[in-house]
Amino acid sequence: MRQINLRSDGTGQGRTRSISLSLVLGTLFLIIAGGVLGSIFLYKAQLQKSIVFAEAEMKKKEQGINRQKFQEVYDLQGRIMDVKKYSAESNSQVEVLNVISAKTFENTLYENISIERVSPSSSLVEATILVGDADQLSSQLNAYKQSSQIENIKLGSSTLEEQGLKASLAFNVKKEVVSGSQDNLK
Repeated sequence: MRQINLRSDGTGQGRTRSISLSLVLGTLFLIIAGGVLGSIFLYKAQLQKSIVFAEAEMKKKEQGINRQKFQEVYDLQGRIMDVKKYSAESNSQVEVLNVISAKTFENTLYENISIERVSPSSSLVEATILVGDADQLSSQLNAYKQSSQIENIKLGSSTLEEQGLKASLAFNVKKEVVSGSQDNLK
C-alpha cells in the first residue's frame, strides 16, 4: 500500500488565492452594478413623482383661472389693439389734411373728402371742391401740382352751379420723409 502524505508542501496555495481574489472582485462588481441599477430605478421613480406633482399643480392653476375673467382680458386686449390701429390711421389722416390745407386757397371749399391709406407712405384723396370759376380751379390745381407731397392729380367731372364751379378730383398724398437738420439749413 502506498502512503499518502497529509502534510502540505505549499504547492496549492497560489491557486486558492487567485480563486479568492477573483471571487472578491466578481462580488464587488455585482454589488456596484446592483447599486447603479437601484439608483436608476430610484431616480426614475423620483422623476415620475415630480411629473405627477407638476401635472396636479397645473390642473389646480387651470381651475383657478376664471373663464369669464380670461374672456374679459382677451376682449380688452383686442380693443386696445383696435384703438392703436385707429389712432395710427387718424394721425395719418391729420397729416394728409395738413398737407392739403397748406396748398388750398382761401376761396376753395371742400364739399366732401375721402382719404384712403393705400400704403404706409401714401394716401389716396378723393374730393369734391367748389371754386368761383375755371381760372380759380386751374390755379388751385397748379398749387397742388407744385407740392412735392401731392402727385397724380386727376380732375374728374366739373359742373357750373349757382355757387360756382364744382369739380371732382383725386390725387395721392405721400408722407414727407424728414431728413433731419439738413433741410433746416437750406
